[in-house]
Amino acid sequence: MNRNDALQSYKRFADLVARIFERSGFIVMRSFEIQRGLVQRTIEVDLLLTAGEVKSVVEVTISRSRTAPLSQISAAIIIAKRAQHALKADNALVVTNGRRDNLPLARLEMDGVTLLAIEDLVALSSPFPELVSELVEMDRELSSALGNFDDGLTMLAWDTSSLLSTLKTGQTQTEASEAAYWEDLSKDAAPKRRGAELAAELRSIPAGRGGSVTTSAGRQGTAWRLFEIVCYEAMQYAFEEHFHNWRDQEDVGGDTNRFDVIAKVKGTDVFSRMLIENFASRYVIFEFKNYENPLKSNIIHVTEKYLFPRALRATAIIVSPRGLTESADQAAQGALRDAGKLMLSLEREVLCQMLEEKDRGTSPGLRLEAILDSFLQQLGR
Repeated sequence: MNRNDALQSYKRFADLVARIFERSGFIVMRSFEIQRGLVQRTIEVDLLLTAGEVKSVVEVTISRSRTAPLSQISAAIIIAKRAQHALKADNALVVTNGRRDNLPLARLEMDGVTLLAIEDLVALSSPFPELVSELVEMDRELSSALGNFDDGLTMLAWDTSSLLSTLKTGQTQTEASEAAYWEDLSKDAAPKRRGAELAAELRSIPAGRGGSVTTSAGRQGTAWRLFEIVCYEAMQYAFEEHFHNWRDQEDVGGDTNRFDVIAKVKGTDVFSRMLIENFASRYVIFEFKNYENPLKSNIIHVTEKYLFPRALRATAIIVSPRGLTESADQAAQGALRDAGKLMLSLEREVLCQMLEEKDRGTSPGLRLEAILDSFLQQLGR
């Protein structure tokens, strides 16, 4: 699944959710923005449902993981509640392709947001067999690589009559001043700026070893060392649901060679599962190379020495401003083909986009899966 495929899957799922509600008797407005003059913010929401005088906002999110990351669900909650307040809507919903047993229901109920999991969508669309078929197909597409982690989509006879009644008759809202409401939400959302801040700082570091520089966050040092430091923090933030037990600057073989960072795989998403089950990798090495030009093949050969499939350390991710030269890419392909060692290139700008997407609740694992897919698809003989 490349980046475009991931986006198309999201759009198809959101459109399917919209059609389910349309067939259930709602007027549905798709993907729109709300401008708020008082706070000078733009709110984006996926769907607005209308039934008579009752309005409900819907935020749609998809996951390629057995368990949807809490940060992803939390971001969807904030978006839905902001849109609900801005539109003075009666209800706020979060719709996901996840299974109900694997979602943080208590958090959603506490925040007053209605959760619709895949089982609920099946129940809502049960009068319309063609929509059920599309849901089943969508579920297979999004969870195909999870194998026996998940059973097939079970057609449970969920009772959605009370839900439909609520969405069509409305419910009482707690009144609050707009300024106070946004101030309260901003407290919840404050950590979600971390990705944007790290992305801005990474972009402010000039490529190359360079002399002393100052980042956009005010940190000073040589360009190459600042690149390592900020990349390390960026990876920990972006991939907190995928990796843990981070350790940096390890000697290799008792000599002066060092790799930058190593972490243990813990995720339940497709990318993490593939590393563990298909590439003998419980641990991943990260290298941060602030070179002005695309990396040459010698970097690949050095990194390859740090990988030991028998020690469950067969994967490396190399972050750099410009990616790989053609010869380096061929060397990486040869290492996988001949020795089973996987080395993926992650360009700085792509990492920055991942960080910004993480703030908005999109799992960076989708991008990593796309990078892995692309690398495997171009692997030669």
